Amino acid sequence: MDDHDDKHEAYNEKPVLNGACFMAFPVTYATNTLIPPHFHGELELVAFSGVGGSLRASNREEHIVDDRCYLKAPGTVHSYRIQPGMAAAASVLLVDLDACTVALSQFSPGGSLSMRDDFGGGGLAFTDSTDLTRSLRELAGMGTRPTGVNVAVTDALYRAELLMRTLRLAPKSPVADDAAKALNEKAKRVVEFVAVHFAASLSLDKLADSCAVSKYHLCRSFKDATGYTIGEYLARTRIREARRLLGAGSTVTEACYASGFRDLSHFIQTFRRMEGSTPKQWAKTAFPGCP
Repeated sequence: MDDHDDKHEAYNEKPVLNGACFMAFPVTYATNTLIPPHFHGELELVAFSGVGGSLRASNREEHIVDDRCYLKAPGTVHSYRIQPGMAAAASVLLVDLDACTVALSQFSPGGSLSMRDDFGGGGLAFTDSTDLTRSLRELAGMGTRPTGVNVAVTDALYRAELLMRTLRLAPKSPVADDAAKALNEKAKRVVEFVAVHFAASLSLDKLADSCAVSKYHLCRSFKDATGYTIGEYLARTRIREARRLLGAGSTVTEACYASGFRDLSHFIQTFRRMEGSTPKQWAKTAFPGCP
């Protein structure tokens, strides 16, 4: 597989739920950011502020619009190309639909919330509802709550009520057709396989065998679904791992081979093309104490 790209990537790690039924958090952007194809097991809502660029999901590309709220159903492969303005930020909400249905049923007298029916259809939806964006941002901020006899209970109730309000205002997931589901499923398989095997010597034949399709069909499907070639996605995954290793104290040579590259000069060339500097220069800038 060939790997090539001339765009800077600054991937923002997302927190994991760790057993919680939802998590809301803010993200800030200081530089142009390219977040490669990925998916969540949870429902994701995100609202941007001071941001331009594009979002790709479900074989669609949408321009990012300030204050618009975007919803991705669980398992929807998506990616971002973000161009921040002066004060670029996003409010993000991740929801475990099954766990949240159980938890919020305590606060929803008169019936279940049927979250899978509302948000499990697949694909991308968005809305310009200012009420939803305001609610999402408030949930992501989670500042100081009114004090009382039992602050923990007061805070938990407040957050549950705010979450329910946010989900009631959210657009429902569209029901993806069979072709869109099949395209997304192939992209998911590539993302999952690369996540496990990126450090190995991969070939299109191995990937195609894992997905039980021809390599030509797999390449076309992945490109259609994500806008990326498989080689480009693999290279970005390896460079992301190399950055992590450099930050943990690995030498350039160690990061090169541990992240899946087989040639040091090719690794440095690819790193420079994607990050705008050599691995050593990048590490010294990102981690000033790095030798």
